[in-house]
Amino acid sequence: MESTSSLQTPSLPQRSRHGRPRPETTDDESKPPIEALNQSAALKKLLARLETLHSLRLQVASVNVGD
Repeated sequence: MESTSSLQTPSLPQRSRHGRPRPETTDDESKPPIEALNQSAALKKLLARLETLHSLRLQVASVNVGD
């Protein structure tokens, strides 16, 4: 059993090809902000829809006032 425990090494920081330690990165920094881009696109769509609905509401209000 001691042979398996001797194989376990303490966790060392990952090193790049050249042997230098890699800079510490969080999960947010290591992956592209796809979620943020998707949120931004969804917000832009919602804003465009809101502007359309608002302009339609103004058109309906102007027609109602004209009658």
